[in-house]
Amino acid sequence: MSLISESDQARLREDFAKMTRSVRLLFFTQTFDCETCLQTRQVLDELPALTARIAIDEVNFVLEKERAFQYGIDRVPAIALIGQDDAGNERDSHIRFLGTPSGYEFISLIRAILLVGGGDSALDWTLNLAPIASHLTLLHRRSEFRAAPDSVNKMTALASEGKIDFVLGQVTGLEGAGGQLTAANVKRNDGSTFHIACDAMLPFFGLTMKLGPVANWGLQLNEDLIPVDTATFETSEPGIFAIGDINTYPGKLKLILSGFHEVALMSQKAHRYVYPDKRLVFQYTTSSTSLQKKLGVS
Repeated sequence: MSLISESDQARLREDFAKMTRSVRLLFFTQTFDCETCLQTRQVLDELPALTARIAIDEVNFVLEKERAFQYGIDRVPAIALIGQDDAGNERDSHIRFLGTPSGYEFISLIRAILLVGGGDSALDWTLNLAPIASHLTLLHRRSEFRAAPDSVNKMTALASEGKIDFVLGQVTGLEGAGGQLTAANVKRNDGSTFHIACDAMLPFFGLTMKLGPVANWGLQLNEDLIPVDTATFETSEPGIFAIGDINTYPGKLKLILSGFHEVALMSQKAHRYVYPDKRLVFQYTTSSTSLQKKLGVS
């Protein structure tokens, strides 16, 4: 019996149809001493039947320790998402899921697959808002979209029929008063500028993670990420730290909560560099009156 209802399967097929790139799920498991590994496998096995762009590869956590270490996996069940770059070459997304993806975790897994598999949120919103908005303008930096061809064709048809405006350019400023948006200042790709009267704006900014000049600093790198000492989050160069999505270490989880943990430990070591002769006084906001005074909560 399927673990995913027929209605949910239909919705997932519709969502997966927007994927423009393939996604491979590395499923780390073991035969013994893992009560939820079988259930996780059953859930994952249903996904490839909904789209040809999803593949599942099983990795034995016990027999393939080096591979588990490579992807920062230290427990099972676990899932690592492998996507593709613009050239179609496989690239680690550095997205990991630990445990069985059920309930909200399953929704998060699906969203992550759609994210790694491409698509374009701006187009999706345009197609859904076009029938109900009094006037709609789609502003995009370029004429190409990383989205399903059907979505692109539908948007183009709406623009040709005059039901929406499609402009190549970028927002350079906003106008309004009293918390109410009235217009957006836009610079077209040809350099000309104009105003769009509007009462709402939905921004969908893409994210390209590149090291930029940091790649030339002489730091040790691992697939465009920076390995760190997890005791201090110091890089291979003393005095240079890396926290957040830019770093990598075994068991790394790209969560905001993890970032807070990383910056707390980094700050301890950074303090010793900045004030080598000064004692670090460890305080808690719940009990330190001096901290509460600085925060304005005393």
